[in-house]
Amino acid sequence: MQHRRVFTSSFRWNSRQPRAASPLPNLAALVALSGFLALPSPHPTFADGCPQPPDQFTNACYLGTVSPAVGTVQPPYAQNFYRFEVPAGTTAVHLALTGLSADLDLYLYDASQQQITTAIMSGSADEHLDGPLASGQYYVAVVGAQGESASYALSLEIEASQPPLASLADGTFVKGSGPQIYWMAGGQRHLIPNWETFLSLGGAADQSNVRVLTEDQVAAIPDGSPIAPVVTSVRFAALADFGAEQGNRGWRYQSFDTRNGTYLDLSRYGGASCGANRPQVWFDPKITCLQVGRVEPGDLERVGLSGDSLKMHPGSEGSEAYESTLSWVAPQTGEAVISGWVAKDAIGGNGVDFTVWKNNELVSSLTLADPDHIRHPLNLAVSLSSGDWLHFRVGAREDGHFDTVVVAPVVTLTP
Repeated sequence: MQHRRVFTSSFRWNSRQPRAASPLPNLAALVALSGFLALPSPHPTFADGCPQPPDQFTNACYLGTVSPAVGTVQPPYAQNFYRFEVPAGTTAVHLALTGLSADLDLYLYDASQQQITTAIMSGSADEHLDGPLASGQYYVAVVGAQGESASYALSLEIEASQPPLASLADGTFVKGSGPQIYWMAGGQRHLIPNWETFLSLGGAADQSNVRVLTEDQVAAIPDGSPIAPVVTSVRFAALADFGAEQGNRGWRYQSFDTRNGTYLDLSRYGGASCGANRPQVWFDPKITCLQVGRVEPGDLERVGLSGDSLKMHPGSEGSEAYESTLSWVAPQTGEAVISGWVAKDAIGGNGVDFTVWKNNELVSSLTLADPDHIRHPLNLAVSLSSGDWLHFRVGAREDGHFDTVVVAPVVTLTP
C-alpha cells in the first residue's frame, strides 16, 4: 500500500499513522566531528554523475524528471541532498522514494533551505510527497531514519499547466491522450480525418505544433463538423512497376485462355522465347511466342515509334487461343483513370485486337493493323471496388504472326 504526504497550506497525514519523526541530523555538528567527514569512503555513483555523496545543501545533486536518482544512504553520511527546479505554470509536483532496503524518509526544503514538509513512514514502505509548489528551486533530502545504510530510487514528476482554452486560436492543433487530432476554428474543434489532411493544414510530421490537452479539456471544447479529407491519388505505372516479381504493386503478367475464360500467371521470367534470348520478358514455354516484357533493341524503331514501353505478343503457331495479358488488381475502392498509349509494333500479319476489361466486363476494344503504327492514347475512367481487376489483353486474329503490340498504361486511383 502506498503512503502519500500532500503538501498544501494545511497539512493532513495519511489515515495510517506514521512513526514519530526523528530530527534531521545537524549538519554543523557533523562538520565539527570532521574526523568522519574527512575520511575517504566509497560511495555510489548518483544519477547525474555527482562524484561525491551529496550530504549537504551546497553539493546537492540535480534531480530531473527523465529517470530516477538511484543512490545509497550510508554512514557516516546520514542523508543525501538533491535539488530540483519547478517551472512557472506547474500545477503539481510528485516526489516518490521507492525500492527502499531499510527505513528512509523524505524532507522537502525551499530555496532558502527552510523545511516545508516531510514524509515519514515506518519500515521500508515507499515515501511520497505530492502537491503544488510555486516556481523556483527546491531541495529534497533522503534521510536514514536511524542512521542506517539503505539503497533507494528517488523520482520526480512535474505536472505542467494546460493552456487556457481561450488561448486556442483558430488554426491551432489540439489532441487528448488518444490518436485523434483536431483543428480549432470558430471556437470549435474539428476532427482531422487522416494524416494527409493533417499535413495539408500545416501539421508538423513530428506533431511538434500539436497542443496536448487533458481529456476533460478536449471534451469541454464544442465539437464542430469534421474537416473534409484531402483526397490523395495513387499512380500505378505498368512500365515503372515492371520487373521479375509477380504482383508488384498489383501487376501480374498472364495468359488468357479464350476457350475457357481463365487467366494464368506466366511461369518464367527471362530466357529463350520465340527464337531469341529475352532477359526481361515473361513467357510460358508451353505457349508459343506469348510474351509480356520490356521492348528490345530493334523494337519501336522499325515502325518509327519512340519512348520506353512494354511489349506484348499473343500465342502463335497453334497457340492463338491464348491472349497476352497485363493485369492489375485494385488495392482499395475508388475511381480509376487509365492513361498512356498503345501501338502496333510489328510490320505484317492480319492485325491484332487490344482490349481492356474490368473483371469480365469489356471496357474498351481497338483493332490494330498495318499500316497503323501510331500511338493510340488511352483515356478511360472506371469505378473500382477493392479487389477488382483490370486486364489489358492482346489477342491474335486467327494468325498470331507479326502481332507485337507496345503499351504503356498508367492507372491513377483516387479513393
